[in-house]
Amino acid sequence: MPHDVFLSHSSKDKLAADAACAVLESEGIRCWIAPRDITPGAEWSASIIDAIGEVKVFVLLFSQHANESHQIQREVELAVGRGIPIVPVRLERVSPSRSLGFFISTQHWLDAFSPPLQRHLAYLVRIVRGLLDDQPIEPVLPQPIPSPLPLPTPRRLPVWQIAGGAVAAVAVLLLALRLFAPAAAPPTTAANAVAPLGSNAAAASAAPQPPAPDWAGCDESPTVAGCSVIIREGADAPQNMAVAYLRRAIAYHAAGDAQHAIADDDEAIRLNPAFAVAFANRGAAYADQGNFSQAIHDYDSAIALKPDLGRTFSNRCFARAALNLALDQALADCNQALKLDPDDVNAKSNRGFVYVRLGKLPSALDDLNSALAIDPARADALFLRGLVKRGQGDATGSAADIGAATASDRTVVSKFAHWGLVG
Repeated sequence: MPHDVFLSHSSKDKLAADAACAVLESEGIRCWIAPRDITPGAEWSASIIDAIGEVKVFVLLFSQHANESHQIQREVELAVGRGIPIVPVRLERVSPSRSLGFFISTQHWLDAFSPPLQRHLAYLVRIVRGLLDDQPIEPVLPQPIPSPLPLPTPRRLPVWQIAGGAVAAVAVLLLALRLFAPAAAPPTTAANAVAPLGSNAAAASAAPQPPAPDWAGCDESPTVAGCSVIIREGADAPQNMAVAYLRRAIAYHAAGDAQHAIADDDEAIRLNPAFAVAFANRGAAYADQGNFSQAIHDYDSAIALKPDLGRTFSNRCFARAALNLALDQALADCNQALKLDPDDVNAKSNRGFVYVRLGKLPSALDDLNSALAIDPARADALFLRGLVKRGQGDATGSAADIGAATASDRTVVSKFAHWGLVG
């Protein structure tokens, strides 16, 4: 079947290219992207010429790296010569070189350098769909994130009371993705230091203090309104404000609003660039949107800052399995998650997913059975076990598991179908 879109990109922009490809293909738009679609043993340049010859739209992911690439210039020149519509997506605020600009200067730019990328990719889908269907596209700019409604002026929480917060898990489960949330904790001697994940250092120094009234809605069980009280006043120390944004992001994500969660995690990271938990949670929000490439980028940052974030290893394992890329690294991630927490049901189920991708059905079955022993209604583990049983010739058991998975989560079949696993 011919491809619809050729994705031209620098290898240094692979994360953005993978994200664009995932979003377009989730909408039924078939993409040709290197190196994925180059047949092993085939000549690289011949494969690209053939691919450009069959597509209807050429999407250029433009950055400084692309600007300096002679290969991309040749691809663009070939697309122009064949009369293929070009959609330049500008990932960075840079202008095209003279040689590249000769071919694309008259094209309509899609500026995608303001985060989050996912909003711009959603608009790219509309542009490409319109070109494929030969329909005009009315410009639709991404909508700004609305400000919270005016709230009463609160009394500020003392800096120490939130700045010494240890980190605990919040009960949010999104198809094997879990978020982290700082929990209320006693003061520490370092006034502006957020305690590490799982740290109990503060507990030894003083008894827990009750939260101030204005922080009551932005504590272990945060609400959007409760955290907005703190955020609207904006008078706390930067680390405290970062925690308020993080907790409001958790509240948004729990409500199914990943876009607002990402925006708040962005702000938490701006205020505290070393906030590993914010990177981990933003990665989970991106993954909830299907943007696994960006999710992996955030998980990388979180793990680099805090190497004992076991759930983030598990989440990165899942993201790599969903993309069906770097499965050896995915397996290593799940193994590390289970080393840090041998009872992590997410890691057991996710490693089962990896084993399914690798075709190691007995190992997959062991992990999925182990996950379901902990959580018998877990939809992703049931679905995957159904696939394993089918592969082992157990049609009755397969149908029962996939039926149970659908009963638990009616979207599970379509989710895995997007990742190439059909129930």
